[in-house]
Amino acid sequence: MNALEQAATDRFTTLLETKRSVILDTWVDQFLADWEGTRHGNLPPEEIRAQSQLFLDQLHRLLQNNFSHSWQPQSADPIVQLLTQLSETWAKKGLAAAQSTFYILSFKRILLARYLELESDPAAFSAAVAVLDLVLDRLSLVVVERFEMTRERLIKQQSLSLLELSTPVVKIWDHMILLPLVGVIDTARARKITENLLNSIAEIEAMVTIVDITGVPVLDTAVAGHLMKTINAAQMLGTHVILTGMSPEGAQTLVKLGVSLGDITTRGSLKAGISEGLAALGKVIIDGHRRAG
Repeated sequence: MNALEQAATDRFTTLLETKRSVILDTWVDQFLADWEGTRHGNLPPEEIRAQSQLFLDQLHRLLQNNFSHSWQPQSADPIVQLLTQLSETWAKKGLAAAQSTFYILSFKRILLARYLELESDPAAFSAAVAVLDLVLDRLSLVVVERFEMTRERLIKQQSLSLLELSTPVVKIWDHMILLPLVGVIDTARARKITENLLNSIAEIEAMVTIVDITGVPVLDTAVAGHLMKTINAAQMLGTHVILTGMSPEGAQTLVKLGVSLGDITTRGSLKAGISEGLAALGKVIIDGHRRAG
């Protein structure tokens, strides 16, 4: 770091000591004003002010401690930990990555404006810009990186939650369960379907398992392959599998593709499948109205 850049660093350190309250007020007010009409309402102004105060404290310490060109943000740095926490909080609240980046960049503009009030020399100002670019641009990258990591983690968690909800196994009678399938079945979902079904068969000691595919929009070779693997695994646990909801179009498609369902019991409707399952358990459905008559 040359003499002009070192002088600029010292000047910024002094500004953060003597003008901290003014800088903080201007930063927070401008930040909230620029966010007016956006989703910043999820973040109370007092919360933003408290976080901004901590940021100024940490930035002041960073510039004081022999700051140089070789500095790189490290996870253990207090200022990085602070921005990581801020980014995770904002990502969970549904803010955009651009808003979190603007938080740092708006501060740069305010600090440079304060610097210009004390220093008008073009060379000195150029050095000041270089210093702020060095530290704040790198911190902006930290914010974006942590924000995106949090967003990806949230999306993954939500996807797993949806996957759990999309593969329910329902007990409809003693020793009889139903697996209603809805939507597209890909490899990841097929794996989860098989896992949930096998666990339910073992837990309930299911003797009959009904797999209903009425809600599956596309029945092709891949879907049939997933179904066969799931059904074969279920049969290995000793349960009698009944496949229901096969549409005429689906049946024709499988015939054209040369896909065979082997000796699997199939029924056109869920109602017929339940009747078949009850019969396999030695139960019958009696029409109460007819019996009364």
